[in-house]
Amino acid sequence: MKGWQEGYFKLEASINGFNLNPKPYIKGIVKEPTVTQLYFYVIVSENGTHAISSNQIYAITAEANRIYTQEAMSYAVASITPIYDRPEWFNVKDIDMFRDLCSYTNNTGGLEIYCVGSLPEGWSGLHSAARTGYPECGLAIVGHLNINNPSVLAHEIGHACGLEDISVLGLNDAQVSQYLVGDDNWSGGYYPTDLKHADLIRRLLMCQTVNTDNRGDIPLGSLRGFHPMNKNPSGSPPFRRVGHNYVTRNPKH
Repeated sequence: MKGWQEGYFKLEASINGFNLNPKPYIKGIVKEPTVTQLYFYVIVSENGTHAISSNQIYAITAEANRIYTQEAMSYAVASITPIYDRPEWFNVKDIDMFRDLCSYTNNTGGLEIYCVGSLPEGWSGLHSAARTGYPECGLAIVGHLNINNPSVLAHEIGHACGLEDISVLGLNDAQVSQYLVGDDNWSGGYYPTDLKHADLIRRLLMCQTVNTDNRGDIPLGSLRGFHPMNKNPSGSPPFRRVGHNYVTRNPKH
C-alpha cells in the first residue's frame, strides 16, 4: 500500500459474513521518504583488530533499512573510517571515555557511529544523551555483538530519532489492553486473548532486550512500560515515547 498525501489515516476492515462491532481498524501515517547518511568510525585495537568489518557494517545497515521501511526512512553508508591512533577506545570503560570517543568528530550532517570492542555495563550499543550538535553527541555499537543481534544499530538510531527505551520489567502477566497500548495502537482490540503485554513489548524496536528475533516494530503511538534502569518498578507504568508520532525525521550529530 502506498499513500499519496502526507498525514494520518484510518483503515477499517469489513469481513463478509461477520457483523463485527467495533470494526477492526488500522491507524497510520503517510510520510515523505528520507535518507540519512551514516558515518562509521571503526576503532582498531593495539594488535590491529578492527572492531567490525566493512561487510558487517553493510549487513547491519541493511537490517536498519529493513526495519525503518515502516517509517519511510532509509540509511546510506557515507564513509567507513578506521581509527588507528586511539586503541584505548577499543574497550570503552566508562561514560567519560564514551563521550571522549563520540567527540572525535562532529557536524557531519548525518549520524556518527563508533564501532568498538566493548562498552561498560555489558551494553551492546549506547547513544549519547547530549543535544544534537554538541561534540560528545554520537552513538557507539559493539561490533561482534551487532553481528549476532543486527537490530542493535537500528535501536540506537531510534534514540538519535528521539525514541525512548522500554522494558518488560514490572509487567508480570498483564494482558494486552487498550489502557496499556494506547488508543492509537488498539486497532479495535483484535489481539489474541492470551497475548501478554510483555510479549508485545519484546517485538518493539525500542525494547532493550536485544536477543529476540522479532524485535523491530515501531508502533503508531506510545505504549505503557517502565524504563529499563528502573529495576524495581511498581504502580502504573507510564507511556514511553516508542512510536511513529515521536520520530525525528532528520537525525544528525
